Amino acid sequence: YPLSKWHLYSEFDNGVPSGGRIETVRLFGLIAGFILLIACINFMNLSTARSERRAKEVGIRKVAGAGRGLLVGQFITEAFVLACIAGVLAFLVVELVLPYFNQLFQAKLSVPLASAGFWLCVAGFIMFTSLLAGSYPAFYLSAFKPASIFRKQFRKSHHVFAPRKVLVVLQFSFAIVLIISTLVVRSQLRYIEDRSVGYDMKDLIYVNFAGDIGKNYGVIREELLSSGVAESVTKTWEPIDYGGGRTWALRWQGEEPKDTPTDIRLFSEDQGLMKTAGMKLVAGRDIDIYHYPTDSLAMLLNETAVKTMGFQNPIGQIIRDPYSKRAWHVVGVVKDYVVDVPWEKTPPVVIEGPASDFRSLAIRFAAGFATAQGLAQAERIFKKYNPAYPFDYTFVDREFATNFDDNRRTGEMMGIFASLAIFISCLGLFGLSAFVAESRVKEVGVRKVLGASAPGIARLLSMDFVRLVVVAMVIGAPVAWYAMNRWLADYAYRISIGWGVFVFAGLLAVAIAVVTVSFQAVSAAMVNPVRSLRSE
Repeated sequence: YPLSKWHLYSEFDNGVPSGGRIETVRLFGLIAGFILLIACINFMNLSTARSERRAKEVGIRKVAGAGRGLLVGQFITEAFVLACIAGVLAFLVVELVLPYFNQLFQAKLSVPLASAGFWLCVAGFIMFTSLLAGSYPAFYLSAFKPASIFRKQFRKSHHVFAPRKVLVVLQFSFAIVLIISTLVVRSQLRYIEDRSVGYDMKDLIYVNFAGDIGKNYGVIREELLSSGVAESVTKTWEPIDYGGGRTWALRWQGEEPKDTPTDIRLFSEDQGLMKTAGMKLVAGRDIDIYHYPTDSLAMLLNETAVKTMGFQNPIGQIIRDPYSKRAWHVVGVVKDYVVDVPWEKTPPVVIEGPASDFRSLAIRFAAGFATAQGLAQAERIFKKYNPAYPFDYTFVDREFATNFDDNRRTGEMMGIFASLAIFISCLGLFGLSAFVAESRVKEVGVRKVLGASAPGIARLLSMDFVRLVVVAMVIGAPVAWYAMNRWLADYAYRISIGWGVFVFAGLLAVAIAVVTVSFQAVSAAMVNPVRSLRSE
């Protein structure tokens, strides 16, 4: 399998690549497409809203002999010029934001300025954007008939499903989907972060075997304990927060025949793992070769392994490994703890005695030592017995926290995208409400003369947009529910999407729309009717 694909395509299903980090890349690409579409919808709405101002221009050009194709080309060219200006500004923004993006994702991305392919893609993207945003306004404006324009009969009636209303609903539907998705992603992240891992990570470090650590383990352990710096020390096959190995070879009495061998996680210790890691025993005792020499072939099972093997009384059971020809006797049952990542279902785990190899050393610092003091003392001991190698240690809690890095970055990016989508939607709503308020200025003047209050007029002008946002919520909520349920399906430990998320997202979207539109609505309502009706 090509190593160059491993970072993005690292998940397999029955030996066939089935995804990986590429799913996150595709998700961000899809969201970027939605945000671009929202911006294009704004351009369409604002261009068609200004149709009255450009109607006479269209009429005069048509009377002068301009065909519809020439007018369409003119309007698309205008959209292309705007897209080019936006492309230049976007390039400058990318250059400014890229260092912060690299810091967030711990990457080293840069803009390939010397690549001809890159510039061709940029040019093609600008062209595509101008066509996407400019086509509808171009065909809409160029369709006006000169006779209707000069008689002022070109205005469209207020249809329930007018294209402009449909576009507003569409863009807010996208924004609401992003709001709900952001809330769900962050709730899921908090849920798995709050899950009990089954052991105590505080003041726990591990040191990988290097140089003479394995040969001098006994004296290193004794000196760490006798100096008082360590409360407990044990050696293990791998660090506790790693997944351990996998085996399909174990056999036990009463095992039911299966088409597929049972996948069991494999771990090992010499003694004191329960005390060192802060794990809890459900039954029996911990492995301890210093007090029980036969514990070199002892074994601990986690609760899931006990259920998988179907043991009623697991203590004393014999588990055989046909490949190593060893027979392990069970001395204890440990409470389930997190293996690998906290959002996956706990697998069956067996912890073997020291007949296995060891590659790591776990140290629980004593409570009376400050962290810096404990590390300094431990470093002196390791330097004494392993002078050729540096004291290379890792805090388990910090290492475990890296499990959440990808999800945390995804949550942060979703929040940024949702904020950007709402901001762009509000810009379009603000501009559209300004044009609507301007086109209804005489209506507002008549209503005020007839006794309508300013708050009532502001509410009248705002309600049309609020209704559109409510419709967008009705459309966007099911889409977000479906998408987030698909996303949560990858998590064995997951939240359930409650109705509160949708209520909060709906209220937030309505509140944002009201605040956006209210400024224009209040301004229109406060205009003196004498000024608005003077031309009548």
